[in-house]
Amino acid sequence: MDDIERYSNYQFKRGSLKEMLHFDALTGLYNRGTTEYLICKVIETEGPDALHAMIVLDLDNFRTINDDLGNQFGDQVLANTAKRLQTILRNSDIVGRIGGDEFVILLKDIKSPETAAQKAEEIGRIIGEAHEINEHTIQLSSSMGIAFYPFDGVMYETLFEKANISLYEDKRKGKEGDRKSNKPNLRNYENQLVKYAFDLMGETKDADDAIKQLLGKIGTELDLSRVYIGEFIHECDHMEISYDWHKQLVPSITSFDINTYTWKQYIRKYYENGIFICSDCTDAGLPEAFRELYDCLGIKSQISSLIVVKGVTKGCISFDSCKEMHAWTQQEIEVITTLSDIIGEYLLNMRTVQQLENERRITEAMPQDQNVLTFVFEPKSHNLIYMSPNLKQIFPNARAGESCYQAFASKDGSCQICPIRMESGDVVEVFNDKVGWWLSSSASEIEFKNGQKARVISMTDITDFRERMVSTDALTGVSSFTKFGEDINSLFEENNDEHYALMFTDFDKFKYINEEQGYNIGNRVLISFAKLCSSLLTEQEYICRYSSDIFITLIKYQDLDGLNERLINVYRKIDEWKKSHFSGFTISVISGIYLVQPEDRDISTILDKANMARKSIKGSHNRPYAFYDDKLHEQIIKEERIELLMEDALANQEFIVYLQPKVNLMTEQIIGAEALVRWQRPNGKMITPNDFIPLFEKNGFIKQLDFYIYEQVFGYLRKRMDEGKSVVPISVNVSGVHINDEQFVPNLTDLLNQYQIPPRMIELELTESIFIGALDELIKTLNKLKDAGFIFSIDDFGSGYSSLNLLRHLPIDIMKLDKCFFDAANITKITPKEKAVLSNIIRLGKDLDILVLSEGVETKEQADFLREFGCDLAQGYLFARPMPLAEFNLLLEK
Repeated sequence: MDDIERYSNYQFKRGSLKEMLHFDALTGLYNRGTTEYLICKVIETEGPDALHAMIVLDLDNFRTINDDLGNQFGDQVLANTAKRLQTILRNSDIVGRIGGDEFVILLKDIKSPETAAQKAEEIGRIIGEAHEINEHTIQLSSSMGIAFYPFDGVMYETLFEKANISLYEDKRKGKEGDRKSNKPNLRNYENQLVKYAFDLMGETKDADDAIKQLLGKIGTELDLSRVYIGEFIHECDHMEISYDWHKQLVPSITSFDINTYTWKQYIRKYYENGIFICSDCTDAGLPEAFRELYDCLGIKSQISSLIVVKGVTKGCISFDSCKEMHAWTQQEIEVITTLSDIIGEYLLNMRTVQQLENERRITEAMPQDQNVLTFVFEPKSHNLIYMSPNLKQIFPNARAGESCYQAFASKDGSCQICPIRMESGDVVEVFNDKVGWWLSSSASEIEFKNGQKARVISMTDITDFRERMVSTDALTGVSSFTKFGEDINSLFEENNDEHYALMFTDFDKFKYINEEQGYNIGNRVLISFAKLCSSLLTEQEYICRYSSDIFITLIKYQDLDGLNERLINVYRKIDEWKKSHFSGFTISVISGIYLVQPEDRDISTILDKANMARKSIKGSHNRPYAFYDDKLHEQIIKEERIELLMEDALANQEFIVYLQPKVNLMTEQIIGAEALVRWQRPNGKMITPNDFIPLFEKNGFIKQLDFYIYEQVFGYLRKRMDEGKSVVPISVNVSGVHINDEQFVPNLTDLLNQYQIPPRMIELELTESIFIGALDELIKTLNKLKDAGFIFSIDDFGSGYSSLNLLRHLPIDIMKLDKCFFDAANITKITPKEKAVLSNIIRLGKDLDILVLSEGVETKEQADFLREFGCDLAQGYLFARPMPLAEFNLLLEK
């Protein structure tokens, strides 16, 4: 009974553990655990409306200091660094040493990301001041990465990961003060800025004010010195600055004293694909007139994007940095070019409306610009009053007095999406079936001299722009998935005699390339790979970027031998590409291939099959590609058959609970059991758990099955208790899918109360796979269950990398050693190192007052081996196999 009592009442002993120290002994700062705890509390308490910055700081080349001057000197440097950090941080900020020469700082409730950037610069300066210790004077430098709450994440782990990535990027660049992460995460800000732009343009009636506000927002958020729009005005021979935002002490611009011809010569030479990107304007080889202009304005770095209408340059939108040379990142370029497109489109439509308003008094004097299609109509009848000449050329049969919806859309009534239903100046985009164009349209009102009012519709053909946005991947230039689907659907509808294979290709562990080499290099890899693959295609073959690092390719083949030969050649080209372009790090490209059948029409099914083939070799280095074959097909059929049976099987109680005893290793007395599930079909055939548990985990049916098992176990315990018979605690599995279910805790506690089972009789068994994901949410859920009185065990301890970290966070009562710690066939050959690992894990459990149970014990030698090291409990075939409830009852009553 002593062992049963120790096992059952374990949770009451945890309070006796010695309280862990909160401070780092060397520096006096918070230690790693306390730092993480305090930051988590700040996030939990203050919520998503606050703005915090996490800084991860690392001293450069610190190991050299220890090697050259000794560890005591290095310790003094760390202590000095800690004191300096404390002098410049607020009392409300959190700073801790998390290991070695690495520190974490949380700047609480900052006003803006710029505040964090300034503080990071201040930290860099104070650490860089000379350290004088024992007649030695040294200069230090540091690297920093910053992540912002809530923009970069809302959990400690996510923020730390983002800041750490920026830190490694900073170290890689090796430029003091050139800190990529001293600006907010541009990926998050891109979405916000684009949304802000659309919202502002859509809601603000004052177009001029909207553009001014947007330029100011962009400049502030991206930490620019100046943002301005220049336009070539017909009446002028130079570029006029129509909008200008700049920071204090940065000179404003009203116009450029450079004629239009010189400007356009400059644009032709220096703008590539409509954009000029310059990180160092002082060394860009610019013409003298522009070099003098840039010097006068203090421009160090610039991105400038052209405003182009049907091949005619109308002006440019420029973004200046006057503080320092700035290496523009791919993310910054994407943000700026996207915003430039938005502003340019809005400005174009705004100028169209303004032009119409300026010519309001001239009854039929409409714009002659071939890019603006204009017509005037009477608002009540919708009858046409006037059409611009270029619109008349497109619709030669349209005539005055005819309704606009009949003339331009061949409709019997007004168009469902009509610009006159919008606020004046608002833009709508509609597709005109008659000409097959996408038109950007805006409406305005004019008043003729006789007082008659009419509506003016101005339209711009944006078909090319929309098709480019919809059909092309912005990063790589290959087709989007939407365009790819359209192309192959058209191809399949032709019913030609060609044979096609679909390749589902991705990069194994691509995220490590982004993390270790930087996102700029990661993007270069994708762009270069897309270019390589495109060069290998022939007519009626297609490629698209499906998502992230995944590409889909449709290729032709005549026979399997020829296809295999081509694939070998493709991967030979890929190997050559890796060696010639990216030899400094590992790139692994794998593909799954599905041979398209004549009856195939659903692209999603084809993709799924190719993806299954890819997954079958993911993580394997034996071969770079695999075909979808009969074995995979059989697996799919098998899973589909199981899914057809599972609901009825649960209703018919085909799932049976088996119990496997747990014993005290010293006395071999049964002190508990583990609940396992078996599936027995009506014909007596058994379906093994390996055939259905992974599938149920994937399709979510595991939730229903788990609660069925819980109820069977609770009912079994209740029955024995009612009969006055002895009971032992029973462990049940908790699947990962339960953790994100808000109803899991109340449903489980309700079931426990329904059967009136003491919670100490139920052990919730967790596997390490459950901890992948939101650790904060998991801890909250487990603490609720712990408060309700449940016992927790962690299964397969030691089979993954995170076990020790989990013990620090979670209310674990029992840890179950994975059977990988010893081999039944070689128990006598275990090495001293292996013995040391096992004995220390068992000792760790005892130090933490955690019971240690070993799984998979099959021989007496294994049991003796575990007893030698003080293992508490065991489970395995040596003592008993899993058995039905009736057999377990007999075993208990012996």
